[in-house]
Amino acid sequence: MNQIEYLCLGSRREINADHVKYICAGCMQVFDTNNVKCSKCGFDLNRYMSKEYEPEQLRQGTELNDCYYVGKVLGKGGFGITYIGYDKSLGVKVAVKECFPE
Repeated sequence: MNQIEYLCLGSRREINADHVKYICAGCMQVFDTNNVKCSKCGFDLNRYMSKEYEPEQLRQGTELNDCYYVGKVLGKGGFGITYIGYDKSLGVKVAVKECFPE
């Protein structure tokens, strides 16, 4: 059984695999083909990535525990950052919360 590899929609990474899915980092919609802009929510990875990153933020496309795929930042506060995410095993959108150390 071939495992699906997930890449950010708009990713410039070249991959040679039969089982590739592209995920919008803005809405977590899954696509079979790579587009620059999400046809569902209009999210543009290249435009988002051109913004200045804060060092504590995870990059879009980061995989956590080989189970969760991290998307854009939904909110940030004194205790941590919340991202939109995708649970690869269940195939559903989730909220990924990163807590800052005390």
